[in-house]
Amino acid sequence: QWQHFLDNLPPRLDAGRLAALDDAFGFGRSTNAEIEFSWFRNAIRNSYAPAYPRLEQYLRAIGRRKLIKPLYEELMATGADNRAFAQRVYARARAGYHPIVQSTLDPIVAPP
Repeated sequence: QWQHFLDNLPPRLDAGRLAALDDAFGFGRSTNAEIEFSWFRNAIRNSYAPAYPRLEQYLRAIGRRKLIKPLYEELMATGADNRAFAQRVYARARAGYHPIVQSTLDPIVAPP
């Protein structure tokens, strides 16, 4: 139900609304990788900076391609700051990813 809720939020939310949601429901502190995934997609779309430290931890700890590939794609598509963040995190996380995940993400996150 939480995932459905997060996946159907409006695409544009201001920082105040995202902060209120996180304060009320603790999405950024969830222990469920699928809920975190949906939360981080919303955070990335709206460049919600308070979520980025936990997003970095998530990207460095989670190796499931289905959970990290869309996040890296979203980061790479949403502005120079997000691209730089994705490239920095990927440089640190890459060695811990399975070779198949590396081969999927290398062309996505590669510098232009």
